[in-house]
Amino acid sequence: MSSRSGHRHSPACSPEVLLALKSQSRSLSLNRKRLLEAPPEASRLTFLARLDLSCNQLRDLPLVLESLELLQHLNLSANQFSDLPLVLASFSRLQYLNLFNNRLCRLEPAVLGCLTSLRTLNLNSNSLASLPAEICRLQRLTTLAANRNQLTSLPVELCALEHLQVLHLAYNQLTALPLEFGCLASLRVLQLQRNCLTELPESAARLHHLEYLDVACNQLQLLPARFGELNLREFYYERNPLIRRDPVHSTQEQEALGLKELCARAVMQELRSRASPLRDQLKAYPQLREQLSQCSRCAVCGGAFLNTWLECVRFEPFSPSGRMSKAGEDVDDGELGGGDDGEQRQQQQQQPIRWLPIRALVCSYKCFNAQSEFYGLAFL
Repeated sequence: MSSRSGHRHSPACSPEVLLALKSQSRSLSLNRKRLLEAPPEASRLTFLARLDLSCNQLRDLPLVLESLELLQHLNLSANQFSDLPLVLASFSRLQYLNLFNNRLCRLEPAVLGCLTSLRTLNLNSNSLASLPAEICRLQRLTTLAANRNQLTSLPVELCALEHLQVLHLAYNQLTALPLEFGCLASLRVLQLQRNCLTELPESAARLHHLEYLDVACNQLQLLPARFGELNLREFYYERNPLIRRDPVHSTQEQEALGLKELCARAVMQELRSRASPLRDQLKAYPQLREQLSQCSRCAVCGGAFLNTWLECVRFEPFSPSGRMSKAGEDVDDGELGGGDDGEQRQQQQQQPIRWLPIRALVCSYKCFNAQSEFYGLAFL
């Protein structure tokens, strides 16, 4: 056995493991050891809290490591994992998991769902096309990073992570966000640059704790109706085809409403009175109540409408507290929150857009013509 102790690819008789056993150390680093396999004798380190196996050539972890029940911090970055190792399901106390720069093309749902103590999950620079619905079980998660993958959509279950504060989704292929995205009530930092987003959900305006938002280099034309209520400190939005403040005169002054729309508006107007008998009568018609619950409010008069409205835009001056980023700003992929990943940022900065286009829904031409701050949308 001693003749193989110096073999750099062999997991047997690792001097670092032997030293940890002797010293009862709670931390073990085996990074950059050119390991093809994790040393199975590490399973004897049942007191271990931190394990660093980064920058090796690992494709899996041995099941004997399930004995590391006290493990809280695991770094598996810069290896060759294509899926989550099954043994991870045994690490019920794991709080930090770094899988940056691997070959992940899927996340085994049964394993991911067991990591219920996880607070930070780094999936940057992999090949993930989707995230499993089981991610909703990570209720303690505060930081999720999935920059530079191949994500085209997000599961609605992601929006159940009520403690999530930092979400990095830059450099993917996202075309839309879940309608329930505003349920991420604790979110403070959101990176969405370099995707294919054509709009942000209206619920995004409910992210009242959001301080940092980067949507640069997407396909956005409008921002959500209540976007101005966000308390952003930094907002990056360059290289989007945002609608410009170039008004075109319209002579139309009225619209023709269908019977369903007229009835819905009349009923919602009646329901504004707490004494209305319709409140009790509607309890017998759950489907009708469901339809009426989807009504929106006019940005001018506050009246309700169901399916017929004028999609308008109003322009708000860019907040002086916001900052413009350099076009195509890069993001850090390794250890979250420091520096870039080696690519040089472009030095040319676009001219600031003086007015941000905010979506506004108006119930009629009467309301539209009564306000000079709203502009109709004309796609020429």
